[in-house]
Amino acid sequence: MKPWSFNVTLGFAASVALASGCRAEAAWQEALEISVTWESESESMSDASSGSESDTETTSSTEGETTTTGGPGGTMSESESDATTATTSTTTSDPTNTSEPADCGDGDVQPGEQCDDGNDDNNDGCTNACQLPMCGDGYVGPNEECDDGNKNDDDGCNTACARDRVVFVTSKAYSGNLSGLSGATSACVSAAATAGLEHENSFRPWLSDSDSSPIETFFQSNGRYVLVDKSTVVADDWSDLTDGDLQSPIDMTEYGELLGGRVVWSNTLPWGSRDSETEHCDDWTVNGVEPGLFGYSLSTDGTWSSLGEPKACSGSSHLYCLEQE
Repeated sequence: MKPWSFNVTLGFAASVALASGCRAEAAWQEALEISVTWESESESMSDASSGSESDTETTSSTEGETTTTGGPGGTMSESESDATTATTSTTTSDPTNTSEPADCGDGDVQPGEQCDDGNDDNNDGCTNACQLPMCGDGYVGPNEECDDGNKNDDDGCNTACARDRVVFVTSKAYSGNLSGLSGATSACVSAAATAGLEHENSFRPWLSDSDSSPIETFFQSNGRYVLVDKSTVVADDWSDLTDGDLQSPIDMTEYGELLGGRVVWSNTLPWGSRDSETEHCDDWTVNGVEPGLFGYSLSTDGTWSSLGEPKACSGSSHLYCLEQE
């Protein structure tokens, strides 16, 4: 009750008492009763309008025993209070304890994922589908040279994910003085570059000297060996190339022209080993009467690499060049 309402009530009651001739003491007593009643009703109305009716809880402790009084006329023991608290805590959710669904690329291997390296590179050890790379998935994995996503062996990338490599016979003929194996390598690289072949710097001569041979130094590919036209297959892979028989003769030059039957410096057996310890034009550095061994470009049997008879190093022969990269 506001102060001014109390004063108005007292004044009004006093005036009424005086006007009726009542005693002053009786008038004041009646005014006080009216004031208290009005104040009590006003407080009840104010509490109801605010909508906040609160229950009073009183907690008392006596030698370790706790009793909680809650609400009108109700009490809870300590065990009941603990049970209520426990129930409340178990139903309250922790917003930080959320479980994220599996997400390929988050760096964590989830159910259904074979791997997860946390990046978007399809050509490393884990694809963007979170699967380990395999030949035929369309992505070039760590141990693959190519991957065209199919199982066709005849389209430049076979089912072992190994690519084709080009072989040719040089259009130019050379004496036995090739400036060694390094000079013969330069001749192959130059021919490939002049003709505009891919990977020109990787071409090497099919040639053996006293120190090395193709079986020791060449990359032994699981892919096909093809002529410059990319459609004529010489061998399906290294094993097929060195089994003693070719599918097609190596008779096409770096320019894609058919050379016909020519002798080719070699000193190499069909399976890639050295043919002779001595008949190699003194490690391909002389062009005199010294002997050098050779093969024949139109052959598909073992004579493609070794005819078995030497010729003078002063004569001219071509070179077989095979892509290595």
